[in-house]
Amino acid sequence: MKKIVSLILVLALALSLVCAARADEVPQPEGGKKFETGWAIFNTTIRIVYEEEGYRVFIRNTDPSEQKVTEWEYSCYYVEAEDVLKSVSSSKHSYTIDPETGDSKGDKTEYEDLDDENTVTVFRITEDGFLNWEDGRGQDGTDSDFSKIGDFEGVWRSDDNYVWAEFEWNDSEEDYGYYVYLHRGFDDVYAEFTAQGLYNPETGKLTVKTIVPVATNTLKDGAYETKYDEDEYELVFSELGGGKILFEAENGVELTYDIMGSAG
Repeated sequence: MKKIVSLILVLALALSLVCAARADEVPQPEGGKKFETGWAIFNTTIRIVYEEEGYRVFIRNTDPSEQKVTEWEYSCYYVEAEDVLKSVSSSKHSYTIDPETGDSKGDKTEYEDLDDENTVTVFRITEDGFLNWEDGRGQDGTDSDFSKIGDFEGVWRSDDNYVWAEFEWNDSEEDYGYYVYLHRGFDDVYAEFTAQGLYNPETGKLTVKTIVPVATNTLKDGAYETKYDEDEYELVFSELGGGKILFEAENGVELTYDIMGSAG
């Protein structure tokens, strides 16, 4: 009996601690919301995500000539008085990519530690709307202003799965921008678009244009008949927040982020 009572008390205490923790959760600061998106320059991409009471900043740089990738990750908090994000921990590591297999190799960690007052990294948004990265452990990010690219990467679907789209960001100088693969329709009749374009931070819209002819597939006598439309199409997507984007087609089509990230 004493064991049962003790167990009940332990469970009650654990529940009270959980409830207290939830009650003490701090909502995302309004001033920090503008940081939470994607940012990029040639060969480097920054993703900032709000997690519980702070921000996770992930940076990826690629060096095509050496097949080298360098990645930084920071845990940050928002400082309202300075309108910046400041890091509490930092890590940096690099590896190379085997061009034949695509496998990574030679992983090297340069640092992975908590930050002190001499190693704090700062992220701020300039008056022109660019993201500035002030590295606290070296010269990384010096004189680099990152443009806002929105938060489209991944797979998005309409509720009825009539429309789904896969977005992939490419930061190479030759093909800088989003690549979008858009599918509209069901199994018997459907059309597919492959397009590329850039995000406009002033309008909050991503505009892409087809880079290959649009294929329309119709099921006829048990086989698909494909016809190509040579006209150039312009596709526009806008962020709605809350895990949704708007495909600005006829009447507009809301697409929801697919957390599983599986196309098809």
